Amino acid sequence: MKFWQPNVRHDRNTSAFSHPVLSPGKVISTLFPFVVEQEASYQAWFKILFWLGMGLAFISLAFMSGTPLIGDETVYRQNAEVIAKFLLNDGASAQMALEKLVGNGWFMPGMSIVTAPLFAAVERPDIFLIRGYIALFTFVLWFWAIRETARFLGPPYALALMIMPSLSIVCQLFSNTLWAEFSGGLILIIALCRGYALAVQASLQKSLPWREIVQLEAILIFLVYMRSPMFLIVIGLHLFLISLMVIFWNREACMINLVRVVFGGTLFCAMLAPWSIAASYKLGGPVLTTSTINVSIGMVFGDYSKLCFGPCPKGNHWSAAARFSRQHAANTGKDQLTVQREMTRYSLKGVTVREYLHKVRRNFGQFFLMPNFFATRFVEKSRVIADEYRGLVFSTLSFLNNPIYFLALAATFMANMMIFRQHLPNQILGLMIKMFSICICFQPFIHFAHTRYWPTFAPLMGIAAGFLTVTVITKLSETRSVKKNSEKENLSTINRQGEKILFAIQILSLVMMLTVGAMVVIA
Repeated sequence: MKFWQPNVRHDRNTSAFSHPVLSPGKVISTLFPFVVEQEASYQAWFKILFWLGMGLAFISLAFMSGTPLIGDETVYRQNAEVIAKFLLNDGASAQMALEKLVGNGWFMPGMSIVTAPLFAAVERPDIFLIRGYIALFTFVLWFWAIRETARFLGPPYALALMIMPSLSIVCQLFSNTLWAEFSGGLILIIALCRGYALAVQASLQKSLPWREIVQLEAILIFLVYMRSPMFLIVIGLHLFLISLMVIFWNREACMINLVRVVFGGTLFCAMLAPWSIAASYKLGGPVLTTSTINVSIGMVFGDYSKLCFGPCPKGNHWSAAARFSRQHAANTGKDQLTVQREMTRYSLKGVTVREYLHKVRRNFGQFFLMPNFFATRFVEKSRVIADEYRGLVFSTLSFLNNPIYFLALAATFMANMMIFRQHLPNQILGLMIKMFSICICFQPFIHFAHTRYWPTFAPLMGIAAGFLTVTVITKLSETRSVKKNSEKENLSTINRQGEKILFAIQILSLVMMLTVGAMVVIA
């Protein structure tokens, strides 16, 4: 289908031509062809939500175009400029680019690489151009995520993504920033969809196509280059695929798939290696993705007054700790990463488990219960809002964001509580939602959980809410005869023993999540 259908006809009365009109409905049917196949009510809701989301996107871009780069955004911009100069051979050597990119080892280079073409094309782009470029990049990811979701999970899940995060005004604001949290969350959904498709094939003892394995690894390396904490999901997804091969054992299919998954993991490591080697060379010690954890645990969970073997120098906590570690390393002949680990151990002396869990609980509160807090920076820094209206604007943002956010959060919690005794696709998708949720929620246990980080979780919240809704509606609409037919079909095609094992794994996962959650809450 073309973007719009040519509709030019000669008007005999006026001797003029009527030009083709770009129809909003044709735009949607072209971008999302699966909508055409659905019933009228579904199409209507999808169109309404799509244009609501696009309206919020344009409003957020207009709002953020008057907001200067904040905090870490300036680092991503500087790194993008260095990459652009290196590519243009404009006075930046490979070593200089490496030094700048690695820095203290805290940032993956993904967003800087994505942004570098803009700085290669325009020497000094203004803030509107930067925000617009990132907004376009995020739109491509959003469009890709919805297409993949509809293809592998089904149109209802795509509709869920049209609600959360598409109608979350705070997520829309983040879609214009150089921070990689929201874009990383969208890539995460693409990885979930591809991983789900391979997991179902593995459970049915089918050979996993080479092409799909390579595509999944490319998506995963893209994810990790954007957000280093997602490395846990890479590990978990590979282990999950291998576990399914063992659970639904078929010697021939298992051996073929095992070789292909191992090859995929090796390919991922090969794509990550250039960055790991460069960061390790620059920092003088082994670095897999980032070196943040060497300091973050001691800074967040220990006694900061002891982090630098006493009080740290004045200034930003992170920068002060990094400067001290470099100076101490130079004086002792050690590498700075070793010094940072020693600093962390020193600051953690005397910290009890109860104190640690109390700080974890505080982290979770910031991660999940303060979805609008970081938007205050956007409002305070905005050049398009008069001072007397800043309070009203922030109240409006909170009013628009809170209902959709907390409803999606509640739905995500309930989706994680669900377990399935049968129906293999639901078992697999439910386990993947649990696994991805656990991996994302692991960050508050080892790192400061900034209120900026929750947009990473937002797209998964949409999928979880869709999973809950689809499951409940299906259960309510099932008849006794349909249940009997589905059971017969399952008995003839699915290994019952494997279903029982997945059922047990679901229970074990749920018990683990509830136990850890209870420990954090009670502490």
